[in-house]
Amino acid sequence: ANIMLNSYKYFGFCTKVKYLGTVFTHSLNDSVDIQARIQKANGTFGAMAEVLKDKKLSYKIGLRTYEATVLNITIWMRK
Repeated sequence: ANIMLNSYKYFGFCTKVKYLGTVFTHSLNDSVDIQARIQKANGTFGAMAEVLKDKKLSYKIGLRTYEATVLNITIWMRK
């Protein structure tokens, strides 16, 4: 429901909002944000699974690629 400020002005109410990569909810519970980060990281890992599992890719490069993508999204939720 919208919150009225006076007879002609109001601001809207929403149950969740994303700001600077973090999801905020009206209950100020971080479980929604954590779930969103996990889902995003799982999607990224799934998209990169073939590359990360490639035997031709050195361990060091694979680890750096994982850190730069999957881990970065989990921590910072950036694409």
